[in-house]
Amino acid sequence: SYLGSSRQIILKIIIPSASPVIYAGLRLGAAMGFIGAILAELLITPTGIGDLITYNQSIAEYDKMYAAIFSIMVFAVIFIEILERTEYIFFRPDKRVSQ
Repeated sequence: SYLGSSRQIILKIIIPSASPVIYAGLRLGAAMGFIGAILAELLITPTGIGDLITYNQSIAEYDKMYAAIFSIMVFAVIFIEILERTEYIFFRPDKRVSQ
């Protein structure tokens, strides 16, 4: 450990080394969370984006249905892009510990 304190070891070695795995888990969890939330709204709640999709499908207003689906996709892509940018800002490839 080259005489580093516990705090220095955690902040400079352990967290940067584990950051790719942590952020990969966050990205996968976010994607699964969006899918789970939409499915739960489709099956359980009478309000929300899932109900909006189901209602517009039942009355054949497909433009509104696809607009709701597209808005969910855009929100998910933006959220995952934010995660990727924070990973790059905090744990740039040149700052990571080489293996």
